[in-house]
Amino acid sequence: MLPTRDRFCLAVLHQILARRVVSAGPSAAKDRSLGFELVLHRPLETTALIRYVDYFRVARHPLMTPKAKGWDNCLSLIQYVEWGERRKPESFTHRYWGITLPSSVMSTGTTNQVLERRVRQLLLLQETAKKVNSILDLEKLLDEIVGRVAEAFGCNRTAVLLKDDARNDLEMIALRGFSNVHLKGYRFKIGGEGMVGPVSATAKMRYAPDVRKDPYYVVSESTTLSEVDIPLISRGKLIGIFNAQSSAVDAFSPEQIDLLCALADNIAIAIENARLFRQERLEKEKALHEHAEARQIQRALLPAQEPLISGYAVDGFCLQLNAVGGDWYDYLNLGDGFWGIALGDVCGKGMAAALLMSATRSLFRTAAEGLHSPSEVLMRLNEALLKDLPEGRFVTLVYSILDTKRATARVANGGHPYPIFVREQTNITELKTEKGLPLGLMNSEYSEIGLTLQTGDRVLMYTDGALEATNGGGEEYGTSRLVKSLQKPGVSARSVLTEVQKFASGGTLSDDATAIVLRRE
Repeated sequence: MLPTRDRFCLAVLHQILARRVVSAGPSAAKDRSLGFELVLHRPLETTALIRYVDYFRVARHPLMTPKAKGWDNCLSLIQYVEWGERRKPESFTHRYWGITLPSSVMSTGTTNQVLERRVRQLLLLQETAKKVNSILDLEKLLDEIVGRVAEAFGCNRTAVLLKDDARNDLEMIALRGFSNVHLKGYRFKIGGEGMVGPVSATAKMRYAPDVRKDPYYVVSESTTLSEVDIPLISRGKLIGIFNAQSSAVDAFSPEQIDLLCALADNIAIAIENARLFRQERLEKEKALHEHAEARQIQRALLPAQEPLISGYAVDGFCLQLNAVGGDWYDYLNLGDGFWGIALGDVCGKGMAAALLMSATRSLFRTAAEGLHSPSEVLMRLNEALLKDLPEGRFVTLVYSILDTKRATARVANGGHPYPIFVREQTNITELKTEKGLPLGLMNSEYSEIGLTLQTGDRVLMYTDGALEATNGGGEEYGTSRLVKSLQKPGVSARSVLTEVQKFASGGTLSDDATAIVLRRE
């Protein structure tokens, strides 16, 4: 398809001159810079002109002169061209077109002025079409439409009415030049009063060269003498009406109306694009709002501070990134020197995962009351989740009960990554349990593993977000790197996840990553 400006220039030839190509050809066949002339004097189809021109590579050297004197109302279009390969019509741009109307072929100076005015209107409408197609804010788009079209044709009043499908009427959304009779927000019934009535009912353009003689016209602006209403059609459906009014009788010529109808097609497309953009923006804002709420829920459910346990240091940290996840951790003071330390991950992301995390945390605290066996707690919690979780949802959870008086810990695991135990930098063990499916899927037994803690011993509990973080080369962080982090002096949950984040700085951390570090001091 030709660029928009070229199409408008060809429209000038077609609509104003209404002529046909009768002679065309290079003035010489040997010289590489050749004159090329088109003499038009009968109805012309745009493609006819292209067929003659597309054999030549046009250079920027226009010269306009009449070839045949005495021909009235003809146009000679002479371009200096370079003989060369065939060019597609799409390759021509407005820079290659030179159009002028020689005074020797004009019957009067008035005709020249009319044609020049029409060319200006065409170019202004072309700029309007380009402008409206670049604006995605609906209100700005509509204001731009009514302003630029009024400028192009000197209309006293212009307006855009959009159809409200829910109410089956038309609402005046944008306007220019109207008095207090019709303001923004005024509504018209489909098929109702005024010229917009039959236009909205039939989806056909209506022009009243003298509104005083039009049976549908209802007086609203006393100075209006001519009015045109053009339906805005998108995907075969009426979405609105473009209205233009003038204080002069028969102010809109057939050529102007044709151009306005062509512009209306661009307006309809631009309005639909702006609506889609607004819908997508609202949906995005809604999603962001839901994510923010999920973040707040997630943060509110995490411990506000670390527990103070004599002879031990424990800290947890949740690295929250782009996606809202279901990671959570909790500390329970079970009394008599017993502490419960839990780390879980709810399947999924977003608000649903955050809500399930909230429910799981509440059920976990209820299940943990009065029990010093982590396996019994997980069995009780699994029974509750089987009743409450939606189908396809589940929770992974590792739960450890620390006995500070005996310096021991027992661990049960429900489908969660195995905790890592480090002693004296060389004794590294994954705390694996024999039985334990993710919670909420099916009935399951949960086994335990016990260990005695010595001074300097460390235990790392973490979620799969830390394990599966990838760098720019697609390599996962993995267990070995977690072990190295755990072996460093002064290790904490924050320091472990900080290294995970640095590793994934050139790659992806697709899920929240959470960790708890327990140290015997």
